[in-house]
Amino acid sequence: MSNTGQRTNEGEDSIISKMKNGMNRRDFLYTAGLAGAAVAAAPILSACASETPEAESLLGPKRKMVYNSPFIAPWEFPIIVGARDFCTLAGWDFVHTGVSEYSIEIRLRTIAESVALQPDMLITNLNDPALGPPLIEALEKGMKVMIEDGGDVPYMTEVGLPFMVGDGFSTGKKYARATCALVESRLGKTKGTILVGDNNPGIEPVAGRIRGIEAAVPEYNERNGTNFTTLVFPDDYYSGVEANYARYESVWTTEKDKAVALITTGTAPGLSAYWRDLNFTAENRPIVSATFDATEADYTDVKAGYFDFLTYTNYYGFGWLTAAFGWQWLERGFPPENILVGGEIIYAKDAAASQTREKIWQDKGREYGLAIGLTEEEFLAQ
Repeated sequence: MSNTGQRTNEGEDSIISKMKNGMNRRDFLYTAGLAGAAVAAAPILSACASETPEAESLLGPKRKMVYNSPFIAPWEFPIIVGARDFCTLAGWDFVHTGVSEYSIEIRLRTIAESVALQPDMLITNLNDPALGPPLIEALEKGMKVMIEDGGDVPYMTEVGLPFMVGDGFSTGKKYARATCALVESRLGKTKGTILVGDNNPGIEPVAGRIRGIEAAVPEYNERNGTNFTTLVFPDDYYSGVEANYARYESVWTTEKDKAVALITTGTAPGLSAYWRDLNFTAENRPIVSATFDATEADYTDVKAGYFDFLTYTNYYGFGWLTAAFGWQWLERGFPPENILVGGEIIYAKDAAASQTREKIWQDKGREYGLAIGLTEEEFLAQ
């Protein structure tokens, strides 16, 4: 990746930085090219079928879509690829803005920068209502704005910001039920503590995941005659692998006599490293272990037995579908539906098929210049 940040081809731009001041540009993301040739459709069922219009007339004029990152890091690469894929199909310009450092102040600044670009469509994350006012103002002035991945659903519903976000609550419930069932089936236990690592306290959609876990465990107990409890603790995911390792080591040392499971609400490289050092694989690990979300490292760990299962959320769809909703809104006048997206449970037996699916967007992401394959720590260290 170069540091020139210069314009690459006509209609292409990248406005990204890993610095607080937002002045450095990076050119590893590019805008979409024009859509391909028109698709022809022969009339089969009706003698009155007319010739299919050319793609350009169907898709409408060239537009500009800005995707504003909440925090530039590899976890959002599938979102970027999905949005970019749609822009390529539609012949839209794609611009990515944001920085790899998080605070509300930084987010407000990058949102203001995104709005100043005057895109036809702005897509971003809204994990704090404090980010709402500038987005609402842009919407009221005619810009199409949609929230993807994470956001405060009651707030967005109240203020009229359309959204397609992760349903942390329902996925958290599914995650907890799978955990309880595995504790019973694999360990033969009907009581004990489920330790829950909170990787972003108070922030959606993680907070929703925890609410779902805490709601599902007593429901499971009532249906199955078990007596599981939960203990939520903040982990140190954003402080790096070493700090996260130390946090999980401390929690496990303190709680291991009561614990029947240790699960996370995000990816947890520190936890898998700790399990590896203890040689805690599925055959000899005394508890159920699982991680929320799936990275390449997580797939490796679940296949090796350090985790019993993962969850997977369709992040690619967040990018593709929000962009498609923007096209519908701009070209046909229909505003987006508000959509909550659940997550899948991925066990070791499912991992290979899921990775095959992942490889499709990853290969496309490499074509777009994304640093596919780097961990978040490696990416941020560049």
